[in-house]
Amino acid sequence: MANGQHDIPYNVGVMTDVGSPSRIRILLPHIANQIAAGEVIERPASVAKELLENSLDAAATQIDIAVEHGGVHLIRVRDNGAGIHRDDLLLALSRHATSKIALPEDLERVSTLGFRGEALPSIGSVSHLSLVSCTKEDETGWAVNAEGEKAPTASEPRPHPPGTTVEVRDLFFNTPARRRFLRSEKTEFLHMHGLVKRIALSRFDVGISLHHDQRPVLNVRPAKSDEEKDRRLTSLFGAAFLGCARRIDYQAAGLRVWGWLGLPAAARSQTDMQYVYLNGRIIRDKRINHALRQAYDDLLYPGRHPVYVLYLEVDPSCVDVNVHPTKHEVRFRDPRTVHDFLYGRLHQALSECSPLISADGGESLPPWPAARASGAHARWAAHGRWSHPPGALVQDRTRHHSIVSESVVADTSASRAAKQAPPPPLGRALAQLHGKYLIAETGLGITLVDIQAAQARIAFARLKAAYESGPVRLRPLLLPVGIVVAETMVDLAVEFASDLARVGLVVDRVGPDRLMVREIPALLVRANVEALVRDVLAVTADHSRDGNANALPQSLLATLAAHAHDEPSGYLDLAELNALLRDLEQVDAHVEESHEGVVWRELSLEALDALLRRRK
Repeated sequence: MANGQHDIPYNVGVMTDVGSPSRIRILLPHIANQIAAGEVIERPASVAKELLENSLDAAATQIDIAVEHGGVHLIRVRDNGAGIHRDDLLLALSRHATSKIALPEDLERVSTLGFRGEALPSIGSVSHLSLVSCTKEDETGWAVNAEGEKAPTASEPRPHPPGTTVEVRDLFFNTPARRRFLRSEKTEFLHMHGLVKRIALSRFDVGISLHHDQRPVLNVRPAKSDEEKDRRLTSLFGAAFLGCARRIDYQAAGLRVWGWLGLPAAARSQTDMQYVYLNGRIIRDKRINHALRQAYDDLLYPGRHPVYVLYLEVDPSCVDVNVHPTKHEVRFRDPRTVHDFLYGRLHQALSECSPLISADGGESLPPWPAARASGAHARWAAHGRWSHPPGALVQDRTRHHSIVSESVVADTSASRAAKQAPPPPLGRALAQLHGKYLIAETGLGITLVDIQAAQARIAFARLKAAYESGPVRLRPLLLPVGIVVAETMVDLAVEFASDLARVGLVVDRVGPDRLMVREIPALLVRANVEALVRDVLAVTADHSRDGNANALPQSLLATLAAHAHDEPSGYLDLAELNALLRDLEQVDAHVEESHEGVVWRELSLEALDALLRRRK
């Protein structure tokens, strides 16, 4: 209280030039539109998303997108949908005007992608917008224009086939602060390309083309049959995806999930190939993500992420999509049922592709399709529950028992003086468990080591030391490996070629969508070159989008290290196990956390006594 008046906090609307509280007023229309634009328009890809959703809601079967300079200078979306009536063109550029919602009850069963009625006026408030549309009943098209704060022009005739064309030029021309926050043209186009890919996956019945700076980047035709859908997936992800994916389709309790579920062999170091659609809308939902992670539990090594393209169908009245302006987040009426349905069905699908425990306790082999049986078992062995090929099950078990016996013999015949010496920090190796874990005896108890995580940790430390001390030692490939990737990824590899070469990866462009790998780091003699390059490009794309180039070398080295031992080495003898422990101690014997998670964990005798409830 001062001079009989209440003090007013500085952040509740004080007009500093007058020194008194501001009066409440209605926002000017163009300011309200710019605020709305800030909620839904983050970058050029956000504009394209709104326009593409409008085209899909208009029942278009062909959509053509053209962008220039990453979409900052031009975004043009043309479709052959129902079109907009001449008398509704100006209304389409008004806030809260939509043909998709009429009554309050309609919000309880939203079946369209867009319904807020803010996209076009918001876009028009921060750009030069041209809208041309023609219905099937009209003989010619009609056009209106909007430019920032100016009122839209009256409609005028313009030749146009049935459908709609929206042209957005000079995005954020009147909000320079927003424009300064945009990334480079290549980065913005990466976002644009990713968006179009997601849209192309959401509607197989719609043909979509994308041109960037007048160059064709993507062109997918409508797909109705299963074979046509597989071809679309191949054009977007490459043939390798279908080779390690299982088609699923389950229904129960009014829910349906279908699509393609990647096997553990297809796991990646990034989450860039995880697509979930709800009634045709791509979403991000914590419960759905949790169900998917649970379904893959114990099937993937730490730091690896599954791949999938899944479509969830529910009654529109059982889900609320009006939660967030971008409509990425949803709220289910019964989220537990959705979670349990997804987990149960996906876990069932993955179990059918893994060793099953039969009624008599014996292992039975999974029913792999004959066409892929030759390489599938080996791929599953690399990242699934098997630590050895199924055909060598008996031999590997015999070898395992022989190794354990050898360890006992070696232990009894070892020098008693050496045995009485203090054990190394991580202990002396005793045995290997299921080909995955190392058990070592320490002075205080035992140490459990994740073998593959330890190998990756050691490889990461060696790669990092080589990177910091000088050029990474390279290993020329006897036969260079050709890889077909998206054209945007080829451009990315060329742009970051020097960064990739510094970490030991030498790639060249040999075509619009083809790379040739000529050299890799010498430490990665057992790596799958194609999988390695795809993961490296995914990491590079993430950093390019985020604009965090300083952290790129560290992420690249971590990705390379994760591929240092792509194929399991089977059971190691005691000398190899102890050598691994000594290498891990040299890297850092006191740090358990690495870029791949926990590498080792020590259990004291007291902890073991408590765990087993041993009486002293």
